[in-house]
Amino acid sequence: MTEQPETVDDRLKRLAQATSGLRARPGFQARVMLAVQSAAAPGWLESAVLSARIAFAVALLTATAAIALALQTDAAAIETSAAAYTAVGLGW
Repeated sequence: MTEQPETVDDRLKRLAQATSGLRARPGFQARVMLAVQSAAAPGWLESAVLSARIAFAVALLTATAAIALALQTDAAAIETSAAAYTAVGLGW
């Protein structure tokens, strides 16, 4: 004779019966609520610090990109002026 597989409802009933005597330790709910409150959304100061860090990082990346672009533009300008100077063919 084959045994019928246990259904989800049967498993849940068995689990409920086996754990019906379990209770949380005293103060458990207070500790959980304290943890939830401490993990809640940050206050305005924490938000301001986080925003300042992000803004600083963006400004640093922007400045780096601007310097790199300026150096490339300067090199291109030097090459262009050198080519123009030689094209004129000034001779003394």
